[in-house]
Amino acid sequence: ITDWGNQRVVRWPLQKAEQGEVIVSNTKGTGLAIDKYGNIYVSDGDYHCVQQYTVNGSTKPVAGSGAAGNALNELNTPMNLFIDGQGAL
Repeated sequence: ITDWGNQRVVRWPLQKAEQGEVIVSNTKGTGLAIDKYGNIYVSDGDYHCVQQYTVNGSTKPVAGSGAAGNALNELNTPMNLFIDGQGAL
């Protein structure tokens, strides 16, 4: 779950639980996708980019330049994400 106001991504178990687990912090995520390897992709509207959080704990930008714009290498407040069967974002 992207919890924009609290700047985090939270995982909640499917069974009844009283709280979730923070798996990504310091992001104002507006969209979320997970690839077949378990890597998490979060669109960050404040930084106009999409970040990849790998299962081994590394983070890297995978789309957007970090500045709002309409060039092909820029995003402007990205929101929803989708990863297809070939792993394209």
